[in-house]
Amino acid sequence: MIVPAAAGVLSAVGLALADLRREAVAPEAVGFEALERLVALPGAAFERLVDARYRGQSFELTVPVEGWEGAFHAAHERRYGYRDEAPVDLVSLRVRAVVTSEAALPRWQETSQRVAGPELVELEGATCWVSEGWAGGTDDYGSFLLSRR
Repeated sequence: MIVPAAAGVLSAVGLALADLRREAVAPEAVGFEALERLVALPGAAFERLVDARYRGQSFELTVPVEGWEGAFHAAHERRYGYRDEAPVDLVSLRVRAVVTSEAALPRWQETSQRVAGPELVELEGATCWVSEGWAGGTDDYGSFLLSRR
């Protein structure tokens, strides 16, 4: 069993470490430049994508704009197991702006700790009950790795 360090605030830590993303989708006539202005973020890298489908289908796949038709055939085959001979329609343009998080996973605890149940363990923002017959210790990030003895 893995008991993450700071288990009580782990969702907030994940949010703080996640990349910041914005995405905009529009018909081809709008153009990539207009979409990039909509999703602009300081320091963002832009990804230009297209949504495409085989003519007559009602669902699209999103692929990079460079070589989009070949990329679409390959993505369709990966997802559905076949390529079609039908024409491929470009449905919409998509721009994704991404600001990569520079934060590394923090070390929550600098010292290792061993436990053997029954024992109540205090974690950062939470407690963990280690039952009789369970034992383990902390890893480099302060998470407890527990197993049956």
